[in-house]
Amino acid sequence: MRSAWFAAPTLLLLAALVGCGGAEPDPMPPANKTGPRIEAVSDAVMKHEATLQTGPTESHLAALEATIAEIATEYGEQSIETVQAHTNTSVLLIQKGRWDLALPFMERTLALSREVYGLDHRETAFGVHDVATLLDNLSPGEYVTC
Repeated sequence: MRSAWFAAPTLLLLAALVGCGGAEPDPMPPANKTGPRIEAVSDAVMKHEATLQTGPTESHLAALEATIAEIATEYGEQSIETVQAHTNTSVLLIQKGRWDLALPFMERTLALSREVYGLDHRETAFGVHDVATLLDNLSPGEYVTC
């Protein structure tokens, strides 16, 4: 059983990561409208998978950022497609073993999720989880496990 001393700091940490207040997000489009767009975004980011196998990973960051910028231009800076582009980029970098390079992309995913989905949406909660997981992997043993 968790005691009160544990619950309060955990809630404060979650509140700090997720944020409080803010404007209500625009209504989300129906799932049947987003599926093909999300698939196209995933394909656009995943085209970098093969090139990430050559040379230092850092040399490919500009191309990844350019792909995200194209997606943001096409769908909007604060769109679910742009959130997905940041998430997919993080996944590619994690697969390459570059947790350190993935963290900024996942932090942007979380920030955008707050704006796009709102604070109480499960996608925002996934972002909090993903950032926490990356931080834990970058600094093993520094964070308390539950």
